[in-house]
Amino acid sequence: MGAVVALAEGSPQDRGLGYLLSKAPALLLFCVVIIFCTVFATVNVGLTGAGVYIDTYLSAGALAVVMANASARQRATLARLILTLLLINVLISLAEYVHQDHFIPLDVKTGDGKVVTDAQSDEFRPAALYGHPLTGAMATSFGVFLALASGLRFTTVAGCFGVFAVGLLGFGGRAALVATVGVLVLRVAVTFGRDLMRGRVNGRVLGTVLLSVSILGPVTVYLLTATPVGERLVARSYYDDSAEVRADQWLVFDKLTPKQVMFGTPATDLQQIYEQVGLAGVENPLILVFLNLGIIGTPVFALGVISYFLYLRRAYPDSGWLLLAAILILFSSNSIGVKSPDLFMMTACAVTMKDQAGRRSLRVLRMLRPQILLSHLQPKGLVGEVQLRKSVMSIVRPNRGLSSRVAQRPDRAN
Repeated sequence: MGAVVALAEGSPQDRGLGYLLSKAPALLLFCVVIIFCTVFATVNVGLTGAGVYIDTYLSAGALAVVMANASARQRATLARLILTLLLINVLISLAEYVHQDHFIPLDVKTGDGKVVTDAQSDEFRPAALYGHPLTGAMATSFGVFLALASGLRFTTVAGCFGVFAVGLLGFGGRAALVATVGVLVLRVAVTFGRDLMRGRVNGRVLGTVLLSVSILGPVTVYLLTATPVGERLVARSYYDDSAEVRADQWLVFDKLTPKQVMFGTPATDLQQIYEQVGLAGVENPLILVFLNLGIIGTPVFALGVISYFLYLRRAYPDSGWLLLAAILILFSSNSIGVKSPDLFMMTACAVTMKDQAGRRSLRVLRMLRPQILLSHLQPKGLVGEVQLRKSVMSIVRPNRGLSSRVAQRPDRAN
């Protein structure tokens, strides 16, 4: 509904599918591809499993359409709202960890298909208001990059960064933690290298590095030595059952028929294939997409997803690092291979990051914009008698007309 309203509002020249095609063709291509995949999967595989394209992908595209014409003020407001919600969730997770009880009862499905409740779980992982601890880790990772590109005061960003660092370690998502730290290190290295080539040092980046070391160091040491988080990471740092399942899931391709390879596999046949391989399910999103679309539909789907990420990167230049971290996190589990809000949450953060970092500097430049004073345009009777303090012609006025302010002789009344 929001996407329809966004397409309908505005002037006749700035609305409708034609306008979206000229302004954001990659976004429109993504939406068309997802609709095609939905119809293709429904016809060849059945209704079961087709909802993933609507809930996971088409919802994210609709949000991007809604925000296509949003103003900078709307984006800044939305960014602050998202950061506030992310901070609240981290604080709730800390309270859950202290009391060893979830704020909302949580049932987690394990790799063997069993549903484990709070009372049956052998380890406690806070989830806050998210449906799963891994979702909390992913959203907190997005919050790190959103805070760094929000244009807020350095002290505010430092506070958000510290809270999000604790949240990343508390939620326990290894992929989100490794991807966030790795992308941050890469970002700092690229920024330092670029600045050194220009013969300068970015004080903000240097302060971010010192802040990261001063916060992440002690927090990591404490969580690894004084909490069960360290024990869990050490216990799972080897080739465990979960890693073995991730390797064995590729064996499902040997059980497919030629028709299933070409057009996709129905849900009833998938269960038999999983039993033959000895798996309860598949976690790799690429395998899940291939099983649903086959050789014919998978390249079309890949084209749509690639065009969508390219659109976000081009329309919102400051979201590049966020998108890189999101790709690493999303493809580490089945989050975008099943119905989930993960891609929607990534889009919500990315669409708020357009021109956020340079807004303050642009405001300063506007205040300091130069103006010239053309003496030959002054009235001859005033030349040499009075020093004009206001510009007659401004280099920033589009029509280059004379200023409405006229200099007067100081000895004459109005």
